[in-house]
Amino acid sequence: MKIREPVGPCIDCGKMVYCVSGFLNGIVLDNHNIRCYDCHEEMEGLEKEEGE
Repeated sequence: MKIREPVGPCIDCGKMVYCVSGFLNGIVLDNHNIRCYDCHEEMEGLEKEEGE
């Protein structure tokens, strides 16, 4: 049985980020805000494009 608990909203899109069986389905930023994996991947893609 998986336990799914809401942790807080994504700082970028507002989607609720959950902790599933002890694992956070997102990234905790340096400023202690949460970013969902979808937004995190999008932000990483933008940073790579800017670096080219």
